Amino acid sequence: MDRDNSGGVKAVAVAELSYFMSATRKSTLAFLKEIGINAGTVDSRWVTDSGSEDMLCQDLCDKVVASIDPYFVPPSSDLGCRMGDDAPVCDIDLSPQTLEAVKFDVNHRDFHAGHPVPHTPAEDYSKGVTEEAGPALSIKGHKIAAGPPPTDVAAEDAKTKVANLFRIYPMVDITFEADSGDEAGGDEAALIEEDGASGKKCAKFCRVFPRDCTNMYKRSCNGCEECLALGGGVPSGESAARPTKPARPSGPASGRPSRPTRPAAPTVASGTPQRPEWYSEVEAVSVKAQAYVARALQLAPQDTRNLMQWFGTTSEKARAKVVTVLNDLSQMLSNVAYRMGPECSPNTYAYVYPYGKKSKNKRGQYVFYLCRLYFRSDEGEQIETLTHEGSHHANAYTDDVDFDGGTAYGRPICKRLARFSPKRALNNADSYCYYINDINGHP
Repeated sequence: MDRDNSGGVKAVAVAELSYFMSATRKSTLAFLKEIGINAGTVDSRWVTDSGSEDMLCQDLCDKVVASIDPYFVPPSSDLGCRMGDDAPVCDIDLSPQTLEAVKFDVNHRDFHAGHPVPHTPAEDYSKGVTEEAGPALSIKGHKIAAGPPPTDVAAEDAKTKVANLFRIYPMVDITFEADSGDEAGGDEAALIEEDGASGKKCAKFCRVFPRDCTNMYKRSCNGCEECLALGGGVPSGESAARPTKPARPSGPASGRPSRPTRPAAPTVASGTPQRPEWYSEVEAVSVKAQAYVARALQLAPQDTRNLMQWFGTTSEKARAKVVTVLNDLSQMLSNVAYRMGPECSPNTYAYVYPYGKKSKNKRGQYVFYLCRLYFRSDEGEQIETLTHEGSHHANAYTDDVDFDGGTAYGRPICKRLARFSPKRALNNADSYCYYINDINGHP
């Protein structure tokens, strides 16, 4: 990178841009060509006097923003957008100061993995790092395999990733799949009955979003005084009417759509229903989680302290592995469908299916299943939930690693995992969750 007199980055090479995106050179050049940069030609605007392929950062930023539909671009940097009832609303503060102000409970025990996730082989990006000697530990290992090469990144994904590097956050493709049949099952259903019987507990989204508890989520709001006062909830002994399942969003049958489809503006006369309020909250947290990941990508190439603390190594191969997982997580968060999970337990925040027909919807979006505990948690826990479970998804396929007779959840055990087994730490979901938090200025 070429830096100016103040130490700021002035220019970036094609190879460096490929590294930031974990992308092949071919797909990086294709992206640059699409936004109007022919990086392979001798052009004084894009190539330095030495002949290297250094692009001026300001020009790169201007061109990538100009290539995105203005409808999805926020009015300024450090702002995130969500879908309102009829148009994007860009009111999510993503400034570094706001991200650093989010509170994370460092003593909170992690219950993210209430749903089983298939174990996958770890990838050895820590060549030259040996397992440190220490007390005998019970580590159920994974076979170490060679790491994957960079992948071809679609131009639309590259636009989002590069814009994020400049702290510009275009609106991404986040949808919701609401189905009353997915509200609860098993132990989760028992938790609902407990809420209704006690008259004291209430799901967070019913307290905060009373509009929702008068229609599609009546059954979850039993015993909630705020909800019942508005005519929501279902009196004891009565059953909730099953709401009509909304149609799936339009889009291609497979593959990733280029951008969210512009919605037609609803009219009052048509009786178009308003979006459930919990959609907006989940969308805002999802956008904020992606900003955390984007900032981690900005800082990762120069970071050593957090890399050592959470992965037990500062080797460049390990750093490349971390950058790859962060990119995969960013890709998932920019193309995700949230729905209420039918297989929740009382201590489950959320879960995903990394493989199979339940992993994606018909539009090719990654499906993320949320549980009631997610809605009862604070913002910090919600962000951690999205980054933890999200890293199981996409191409990252992290694991909940078996370590010392248990699973590597929580800060203390993840720090020990990094010390005693860097290779396994590089495949552990919670390790990435805490790395993202700490490199963003936490705890």
